[in-house]
Amino acid sequence: MAAARRTQAAFPAYLASTNPSDLTVLSGISAKGAAGYDPALVARIAALPGVRHVASSGKVNVAILGPGGTAAPAAPEQAGPLPASIDGEYFTTDRVTVVAGRMADPARPDEVVIDAKSTPPQVQVGDVAPLGFYTNAQVTRLLSGDTHVTPFLRLAVHVVGKVLYSFEEAQDDIDTQLNGGALFTPALARRLAGCCVDSTETAIQLRPGTSVAAAEAAIQRVLPPGFPVEFTVTATTTTRAQRGIAPTVIALAVFGAIAGLAAMVIAAQVISRQLRQRASEVAALRALGASPAATIGDSLPGTGGAIVAGALLAVAVAVAVSPVAPLGTVRAVYPYPGVAADGAALAAGAGLLIAVLSAVAVTVAWRQAPHRAARPPARTGLAAGVVRAARACGLPVPAAEGIRLALEPATDR
Repeated sequence: MAAARRTQAAFPAYLASTNPSDLTVLSGISAKGAAGYDPALVARIAALPGVRHVASSGKVNVAILGPGGTAAPAAPEQAGPLPASIDGEYFTTDRVTVVAGRMADPARPDEVVIDAKSTPPQVQVGDVAPLGFYTNAQVTRLLSGDTHVTPFLRLAVHVVGKVLYSFEEAQDDIDTQLNGGALFTPALARRLAGCCVDSTETAIQLRPGTSVAAAEAAIQRVLPPGFPVEFTVTATTTTRAQRGIAPTVIALAVFGAIAGLAAMVIAAQVISRQLRQRASEVAALRALGASPAATIGDSLPGTGGAIVAGALLAVAVAVAVSPVAPLGTVRAVYPYPGVAADGAALAAGAGLLIAVLSAVAVTVAWRQAPHRAARPPARTGLAAGVVRAARACGLPVPAAEGIRLALEPATDR
């Protein structure tokens, strides 16, 4: 049950560790060879009431160069575009999570990290790739079939790490392939922002008390006429991610409930058997004059101690195996792995074990306790018959009493 609770809380904990934005918006798009990054529009968004901070990233046109130092991709997706952080998105805001290697140095244009989910497996940490970066006008020429296009910038880029994006946890494998790839540094993005950016998105953090709906309405008012409106709300991403995690959480909770019920049934049987083995001792105590309460109390201390010790042992085992949680895909990005003690789950579990098994022990002991002294066999019928027979023979009643005593079994006397 503790593992289920930890898994359920894993994505919100992970998201909080990334310094998340509240929403992102498309803030630039190339048209007729123009740059896809508009710093003036980003500045207007940042100046809106309720906006606390903005950070942008652009999709740069990039392709792997051949032996001749040029590339002639047949479509823009073959020449990128791939994300590059312009002023901190994915580096300080909506931070990606490193799962292999290290994070790229934001001050080095020749370092890059790759998306662990969508990058082809043949690309690994430590690889060096000769890349060419193209202007938007050059991409237009590539589309027209011009195979002799010299890149705007050639650069040998070092792959230093593999990362995961927070939004990927809310996507299936098909959607994941549409995102990610390589993530370039702000040092490189600033060199390419004026020429080689296909489009830009801006991550927005709102001041406390500002609603997302109000922010969206304000942003739409500053967008140019006819500009495509594309918002991504972080709360929606969280909801989708939690829906994906829910089956794992439910499975863990059901397994925990079944395991707990089985443990209590087995323990109850053991307790009942142990108490029944003391039946002769309890009878002896009662014969010596012990009250029912005293006989019940004599049966319970050892059992109660075993119940408490078992519950504490169960807590210790739960804490010891806690590093296996959380389960599922979120485990790879969970920021607080290792041993964890869920106080609420452990206290509730231990309390339930102690309460239920103690109730079982008390019930069994009460039912087995001799609640009243054993009564001797009734002698009224025997005495009356002897007296009547004595009187019929003319014997006095005291003699009849002697005859009755003689007829009684020795054990009764």
